[in-house]
Amino acid sequence: MKTDSKLLSAASSYQSQGIVYQKAAAESLPFHSRSFAAVTAFGSFHWFDNAAALREIERVLLPSGVLLIVNKNDRSRFAHEVRDHIARITGRLPVRAKENYSPDLMLKPRGFKEVEAVSFESTEVFDLEGLIGLCRSMRLWNILDSCEQAPVEDELRKHFLPHLKNGLYNRPIEVRVVSATRLEDRAVIRRL
Repeated sequence: MKTDSKLLSAASSYQSQGIVYQKAAAESLPFHSRSFAAVTAFGSFHWFDNAAALREIERVLLPSGVLLIVNKNDRSRFAHEVRDHIARITGRLPVRAKENYSPDLMLKPRGFKEVEAVSFESTEVFDLEGLIGLCRSMRLWNILDSCEQAPVEDELRKHFLPHLKNGLYNRPIEVRVVSATRLEDRAVIRRL
């Protein structure tokens, strides 16, 4: 996955406050085992190879450590419309993203306890360029060759422009917040 250099630069400006940012794949974390009391994934867990990432999260969490995942699920036709435009322009049908994604369903079988999930409805609001930026951040975008990106962006602008109200696009979403606690001893998992 490509990392947004602006985001890393902005995050790095907080290092003076004792925060250290390190770029790493969730499936191969460069930290010692049992190093963290908490692991968080905000709007990113759906990008991971879930089995490999969960193995790493389990490894780096302290006994009784907490995992917190915040994920957004589209509650409109937005992602389908983007997918349809990409398919029409490229002639390739993108693989569907993880829809109505509920990471909590995979945590109990992995041995996490106290798994809780809370969902609430919300709306994201974008101007046209923000909406195109959202499209670029979607997993679907990764199938595009660089020469296909500009034509797809142009087509998406034409498609979404009539849907703007007062220059803004409202995208209904479900925000799902999942928390879980790591079991203290892997031997307990073997007995489950």
